[in-house]
Amino acid sequence: MSKVRFEFKNITLRMGRFLEFLDRTRYFPLLSTIHPFNLFLRLIRQNIEVYGGSISRVENLSNRSFLIFLISLSLIGILVWHMGIYFVPLLIIPVLVYLLPVIYILASKMEYLSRLNLELLPFSILLYLNASLGKGLYETFNDVNQSSLFIAFRKEFEIIQRYGIFHGKSFLDGIQRRIKNLRTGLIVKLYSSSLSGQFLGVTMGQRSLEFINDLLGNIREAFNNYVSKASEIVEVIFSIFLLVPLVAIGFQGLSSNNNGEILLIPLLFAPLIYLWISVSQPNMGIHVKIGKLQLVGLLLSTALLALPFNLLLRVGITFLATQLILFPSYLVIKRDESILADFPTILREIGDFTKLGYGIRASIQRINFDELGLHKPTVKFFDNVKKQIGMGNNIYFGSIQNEQVKFIVELLNILDRKGGEGVRVLQELSDMIYSITLSRTKLQRELSTFNILALITPVLFWFSTTSIETISSFSSSTLGLLNLGYSLTLSLLYTKLSKFTFLNPVVYISVTLISILLSILPPGLLS
Repeated sequence: MSKVRFEFKNITLRMGRFLEFLDRTRYFPLLSTIHPFNLFLRLIRQNIEVYGGSISRVENLSNRSFLIFLISLSLIGILVWHMGIYFVPLLIIPVLVYLLPVIYILASKMEYLSRLNLELLPFSILLYLNASLGKGLYETFNDVNQSSLFIAFRKEFEIIQRYGIFHGKSFLDGIQRRIKNLRTGLIVKLYSSSLSGQFLGVTMGQRSLEFINDLLGNIREAFNNYVSKASEIVEVIFSIFLLVPLVAIGFQGLSSNNNGEILLIPLLFAPLIYLWISVSQPNMGIHVKIGKLQLVGLLLSTALLALPFNLLLRVGITFLATQLILFPSYLVIKRDESILADFPTILREIGDFTKLGYGIRASIQRINFDELGLHKPTVKFFDNVKKQIGMGNNIYFGSIQNEQVKFIVELLNILDRKGGEGVRVLQELSDMIYSITLSRTKLQRELSTFNILALITPVLFWFSTTSIETISSFSSSTLGLLNLGYSLTLSLLYTKLSKFTFLNPVVYISVTLISILLSILPPGLLS
């Protein structure tokens, strides 16, 4: 036993020395020129300055990726040499590994800027509220630095302060440095407006209010553009998922060739279209939370595929079970939407009580939310808030998942900490939140027709496939599975278009039941 341990220890030490040797390959004259850290150093530094990352972490990642690149390239080269050119496509693996540091910093930068844009509106509102109280950008950064929600702007404050400490510069110099690093975007416009307002003698309140109005205008414009973009995406979806399979089925029948794999080709485009939708959508702050028990339930639901029914029924029952398991997560999204829609009314009510001399938390405790005509989830949420306030805690958002609701609650906490100064600007906050929710509601109303389109999709597929079933070489069971698969895929895409999330159990359950019922109907019913 001791000999085995000794041999294992020797092998481990040798492997460690070998890895250390390969880790130092970036210092070899030949390899150092193609080492990703050296080759992309300028790009790495430029992007790290944007999101304030650690260059040593990128360097370590580059060393590991270069090591794996050399090993994988050698192995695939040997494989191609001995097995033929069929394995040439595998070369994409070492290429992706080699570019991993670049992909990492670009993804980190995009994630940081996306988070920054999400926090920009509440930060701008807070800046305006502070300006109304005679305070400026530095005080606003101090406020968000005490918050756990403003992740990106806390990082911004940290970068600005670090620059000032290391270079002996002022806060305004740090802001100018950030303008240079970020180059473009709404955050640059905010920083520039704040600085130019000081130099031109324009009040911070005027500048921040102008910026907020511009930002709200941009949001409304983005919503309108998305409606047009959604219509274009639907046209593409219709062409790929309805016309292509029908033409394929028809030609299969004419050629008497039962090649069913061709019907799977449109489904391969679904991930790309889903990504296209995600990139085109404005950020609505919607987050999906799936609990551990739900994940276990989803895994166990696959056992339903072993039921002694036909394949269509087994797949349908399994999918229905998954939607029932995910239904609580869907209800959380609906709850958050209801609370967000009620917030303008609540803020106005809090504002009325603060005029009587009460603070924000004291006002919430005195409001009878049952008499305001609010949604039941909102009343329940503020009943819990009252309990937390009674225990001496802040206004908390509890299990709320929607980012916009969280930011509104956090703004109330920040204003409450300011005491009497904070309550003076509640009316302005209420008006801004009302403008946001109004634009949001209008957008969702315009997109609601996609839910109807999802429900009629199984009927369209059934009508089309049964019409040409007599000339096709596919069985009715195959066409039934095709209808179910395509209908659910389209329902997913329509849900993402209209709900800004993949969750919509009501539509999925309806589509599944309709598809199963239509598969039972006799094919000659239309004749």
